[in-house]
Amino acid sequence: MLNGEGVFRVKDARMLLNECFLPKDSTATRSIPIKINVFAWKVYLDRLPTRLNLTKRGIQVPSLLCPVCNADHEDTSHLLFSCSLANEAVCLVCRWWNLTWSPLGSYSDWLSWFNSLRLCSTTKGLLEGVFYQIMSQHKPTGEGKLDGIRLNEKQVDRIKTSESVFLVRKTS
Repeated sequence: MLNGEGVFRVKDARMLLNECFLPKDSTATRSIPIKINVFAWKVYLDRLPTRLNLTKRGIQVPSLLCPVCNADHEDTSHLLFSCSLANEAVCLVCRWWNLTWSPLGSYSDWLSWFNSLRLCSTTKGLLEGVFYQIMSQHKPTGEGKLDGIRLNEKQVDRIKTSESVFLVRKTS
């Protein structure tokens, strides 16, 4: 693989591979910490270590059911959007931001809903950070177990603190 000058460069090969394999998303995520940005990327690619994904990779798990609600298989969509704990957390955020929420079934549904919100870009960037922070708190089986269906005070305080940190970072 030679470039226009007839020379092979690793940089050119890497750029070509990035163009072919990395998702092309024009959504800016600068107000989101890199850890959360990587998490969002894993969600987009369905690469979270959920029970269903672990099974697909040949890892045995005791049950495919979500350990929080036991209502459905633990996959990315269930973990972040269908599980009762996830719905409760998203409803809280929507209430804090005065947004109307109706349950969604997947990341692409959430992304469409989020992109349709009419907010100024700064506010929308902060809200996006808050949502990704909330989503990252819901650990799949491979990353630890959730304590219960209801959000406890410690979880709510952590969410509010995360939201405050985003606001302070963005305004300073």
